[in-house]
Amino acid sequence: MTITRRLVATLAATSALVLTAAAGAQAAGYEYDVAQLKTVPSVLTCNKTVDEGYGKGCYDASGDIFWVWDQQSDAQSVAVIWSAAGRQGICRHTGGASGTDYWNKRQCNKDLPEGHVVTFRIGRCDERPGVTCKDAADYTNKSASVSTGT
Repeated sequence: MTITRRLVATLAATSALVLTAAAGAQAAGYEYDVAQLKTVPSVLTCNKTVDEGYGKGCYDASGDIFWVWDQQSDAQSVAVIWSAAGRQGICRHTGGASGTDYWNKRQCNKDLPEGHVVTFRIGRCDERPGVTCKDAADYTNKSASVSTGT
């Protein structure tokens, strides 16, 4: 009986560790959004903007909106990679490049808590087997990070 009890206790402890590790891995993941084509305001107000030539991204604190646009026909997606108030995410433009076309801007509307710092940058990703573009590590040519208030 002693061996059976030890085995059961070991299995229970191992299961608890596996569940804890899985929950921790999920918490450390990125919120992933495909940027939506929305009506662009006649005056686009961004608190901070990043422009790398291949794409552009900005943050509008008045609506907690990340805007992203793809400016290069290179078959790669452009995304805003952000973090704020213990959260982190990716706002990915999958619609293809249209140069600096006004209608190429897409957005991710996030509900971020007020009074925090949001930090973001842009990068581009070539989706292929093994690369989903849902993690910041999938992105190359990342810009420097910029920060502003929520």
